[in-house]
Amino acid sequence: MDWSQIDQLILNKAMHAGQDSKARQIKKFTRLHKKQHPITKNEKETVINLSDEKLDDAVSSMLQKGLNFAVTPRSTPTEDILTGVEKAILSLPVEKMEEARQETVRI
Repeated sequence: MDWSQIDQLILNKAMHAGQDSKARQIKKFTRLHKKQHPITKNEKETVINLSDEKLDDAVSSMLQKGLNFAVTPRSTPTEDILTGVEKAILSLPVEKMEEARQETVRI
């Protein structure tokens, strides 16, 4: 055997080992991802009704949205926003206070 054949064999072995390692990592990641993020077959299964009452589709749909769901207000609470901004800008320099007021006027 000459050195070029040995070099080629080592290179092939290293590439094969790298491909095996990559395939093993992909398989492991796929298995872990499926375990941590299971696919629900039926959306109604995500809401568990512990009461004796039957949930209609509208109530079930709302509950599926989760705890962070909030109904959009019909009108913008402008006074509350302006009051909150005024309280927040009290510690700012005068120039920044005026700039913030000018920005909130656009609401």
